[in-house]
Parts: sequence; C-alpha cells; structure tokens
Amino acid sequence: MPEQNLHVALLPIDIKLGSKEHNLKAISDRILDLPNSTDVVLLPELSNIGFGKYPAPASSLAESTEGDTIAQMKCLSEECNLAICGGFIRKEDGKIFNSCFFVADGELKAIYDKRHLFPGPESKIFTPGCSLPPIIEYKTWKLRPSICYDLRFPVWNRAQGNNFDAMLLIANWPHSRYYAWRHLSIARAIENQIYVASCNREGEDVYGSYQRGDSLIFNDLGNEISSPLSNGTVIGTFDATALNDNRKTLQPWRAADNFTLNL
Repeated sequence: MPEQNLHVALLPIDIKLGSKEHNLKAISDRILDLPNSTDVVLLPELSNIGFGKYPAPASSLAESTEGDTIAQMKCLSEECNLAICGGFIRKEDGKIFNSCFFVADGELKAIYDKRHLFPGPESKIFTPGCSLPPIIEYKTWKLRPSICYDLRFPVWNRAQGNNFDAMLLIANWPHSRYYAWRHLSIARAIENQIYVASCNREGEDVYGSYQRGDSLIFNDLGNEISSPLSNGTVIGTFDATALNDNRKTLQPWRAADNFTLNL
C-alpha cells in the first residue's frame, strides 16, 4: 500500500515535429519551473519529436536507451530530484518502437513499448510491443505506464489484486475525441481503483488538434483532481491515505474475475 502522497505534474507541451533539440529544451525549461514538491513529471507520447510526416525517416530519429533523450532525462531527474515519464522512438535489433520511459534518481528504471498501435500511419511505422507494461515502484507507489490508444483496451490495463496504484498515461489524443479520452480515463480509474494521470499534448499533428485543458488527473473514485497552472502544466496529488481507505471500504477487487492475458 502507498505510504505517502505523490505530487504529480503533467506537461502538455506543443511538440515541434521532428525537432528533438527544441522539444527537449522546452521540456527542460518547464521541469525546472516546477514546484520543488513535485515527485513525478508526466510528458506526452513521443514527447521528444512528436508524430506526423517527419522531415527524415522515422528510423533516423530513433534512439537506443543510451541516446540523448534518456541521457538528458536522467540528468534532469537527478538535478531536480523527481521522476520523469515520457515518450520517444526506440530502436532495437533493426526495429523501432513507440516507447515510454521512466527515469528516477538519475537512472532509467523502466521501458514500455506501446502494444496497441493506432490504425493508419502509426501502425505502418512502428513494431507493436510484446510485453505487458512494467509495474514501477516509486516512493511507495506502484505505477504502471500506458500509451494513448492502449487506453481503449480495459483488459490490457486491468489491475489484478491491487497490483498497481496508478496509471501514467502518455498520449497524442486529438481533441475531436475528447469525450472518449476523458471518460475512458475515468473508467480505468474506477474499475481498477487506481489514480489515473492522463497527459496529452498541445498543438497539432497528422491526427488533428490538441487543446490546453485536455490533460487530466482522476482519483480512484473517478473524480477529477486536476489543478491547471497558467502555462498549461497540470498538477495533482495522489492521496495515499484516501486510496488505502477506499480500498478497504469498497472492495470489488476481491470479487474480480481471474484471467490470463495471452500475448
């Protein structure tokens, strides 16, 4: 069970397509401007380069976990004493993945490769992941990443026996489908009795436009706990005592169906 509150910040930046240097500087500037109490920073999907018709082949924009993006995130996490979860194109064995990273204490703690690729350009570029998202233990919380289109698949995101406490969702989810975005985030929170932090981007890409205010945080009861700042950053607190008390009072997890997910 979580033993302390977790202060979370969502950074829905306007990503400049294919410009890693620009985007990493924007991320760095926003992180350095956060309150000192921040524990976890959540960035959008493909936060370092965005998604669309790249100025160069996507493979040329891909990195290993030893590349510039992870290296800079490690330095920021150590300097600011916080964890960072975001997205990048990862390359391995001649394949490229739409991946999520989690760094903390100056170290890479976890990688997750997106399983559910959106039909169209994305599914033609990336290789789908073949493993469940990792459960990351950080400051007594068990955190589980998810990426954009994954949100539509409840079995993929299903907690079993309270095996995780919060979902960290990074996304490029167009505002035209905001109703689904908001309500699916609420559903994942309620059905799993978890906190859900859903970080979208701002601006435009090949899929549409993205509005400030689309990044949201919900508690385990499905109530929104987002507090937007003037620059678009969204902050919220995962309340450990409230979560533990709610799980004792309301216990659907005890009656949940057991299942095996075959990959």
